Amino acid sequence: GLATGFLGGLTGQQGALRSMFLLRFGLDPARFIATGAMIAVLIDLSRLPVYALTVGAAAGAFETRQGLLVGWAVLCAFAGAWGAMRWLKKVTIGLVRGVVAAVMLTIGAALVAGLIGS
Repeated sequence: GLATGFLGGLTGQQGALRSMFLLRFGLDPARFIATGAMIAVLIDLSRLPVYALTVGAAAGAFETRQGLLVGWAVLCAFAGAWGAMRWLKKVTIGLVRGVVAAVMLTIGAALVAGLIGS
């Protein structure tokens, strides 16, 4: 946890690194997804007060660009959770590993190419 937190904070890729480390525990797909989701929820709960203060201070938070992004992110999160629940029983841990590897390689390539990041 300490290593993923440090490296994730350094690179901004906490979720991808957390997934990579969780794969080493040999969890079945349902537990892998549930553990990753719970960790993300706990992290986001610690961030929400800061977001509420900064976005809320911008008067009419959901009329601003940040508010729209938050709304879009919430809709995407629900769509992802709904899709995952539909396909979870058909997924093997090998497929999960392949998807995590592909996403990490894609993110790495996009970072190197300067398409994402600052």
